[in-house]
Amino acid sequence: MATKERRQAKWGDASLDIKEVHERKKRSLVASAGRVFREKGGRGGKVVTVVRGLPGDLAEVARDLKRHCGSGGAVKADAVEIQGDHRDKVVARLQAQGHRVKAAGG
Repeated sequence: MATKERRQAKWGDASLDIKEVHERKKRSLVASAGRVFREKGGRGGKVVTVVRGLPGDLAEVARDLKRHCGSGGAVKADAVEIQGDHRDKVVARLQAQGHRVKAAGG
């Protein structure tokens, strides 16, 4: 009988063991889990659109989104912040560029 780590997956490719299947799922979720939030807290009541979970060069993404939305913004702590409530514009722009993002939060 095979050990727990080497048990074969019951679905998909039979040559993958269970650990490999779980690792592939984690990587695909992490790579595709871009979220666009609307935040207000800690900013003096002003609304900011925040994009988290995007791979690649965030400075380039921020530059493009600032131009598209016509407002300021910054890259802070692995997130892109755009001043103002531009969540729908940002989601549409990122999806048009091929990123997998979802609108999240209120």
